[in-house]
Amino acid sequence: LYFGLGSSTVDALNLERLSIIVRLMEVRPEIKMEVIGFADKTGNSAVNRDLSRKRAEAVLDILVTKYNISKDRLFINFFGDTKLLSSTPNAAVNRRVDFQIAE
Repeated sequence: LYFGLGSSTVDALNLERLSIIVRLMEVRPEIKMEVIGFADKTGNSAVNRDLSRKRAEAVLDILVTKYNISKDRLFINFFGDTKLLSSTPNAAVNRRVDFQIAE
């Protein structure tokens, strides 16, 4: 899922993308998922770390409240601007939430 500059709002396109995760969790109720937030290099590291946390929390909240995924199946993690996919400082690809099946 991708986010606008300085935003943690999950827009309609992201809701559509999120449906893939929802479907997986519905058909595989034993799966637990890590929701991982990231930010670009815009702003300072403390702000970016907080923003990446807010992004992960926003996605987790939607999974729980809109799609009734049990909160005990979801975990958040966040890395701020420390794990960039692009070296361009404000690249949209760095403003994201990823998912990983938890062990």
